[in-house]
Amino acid sequence: MASMAACPVNRACVSIGKQHDGTQAAYFDGEGGSNGDRLACLTYVVHDPKGWRGVRSQCPAGFPAVGKGGLVWLGGVTASCGANVRSSPGPKGKVVACLQHHTPVSIDGGPVYAPMSSTDGIWWHLAGRGWMADNFLIYPEICGCD
Repeated sequence: MASMAACPVNRACVSIGKQHDGTQAAYFDGEGGSNGDRLACLTYVVHDPKGWRGVRSQCPAGFPAVGKGGLVWLGGVTASCGANVRSSPGPKGKVVACLQHHTPVSIDGGPVYAPMSSTDGIWWHLAGRGWMADNFLIYPEICGCD
């Protein structure tokens, strides 16, 4: 819907706001909620050979998004190396570093869609570090993962 103000009483609604374009990927700010209770939401889409498709929507959310900070998240299992940081997005990017679980990061570029079998294909540039797959980034306020 165009505005959460138009959401009927006792009904869950979602609104889509500003579009942020990347390379073969984009995300939208938005809100979700009911009865005046609202959460910030982000919706992520990618463009593959079949056209644009939704990857996910998450509420509450403020990360990953350009200009925001969050954490590296390994699902509670910390591998010996951690999450790979690459010189360019996707499987062809050289691994330039590994970041451990709960390492704070800031995003200064993206999203870029670069398919890789073990990820959803969305990549973000971490300030001063390189590129990381979206699957390993989480907003601290929603983590509750440990």
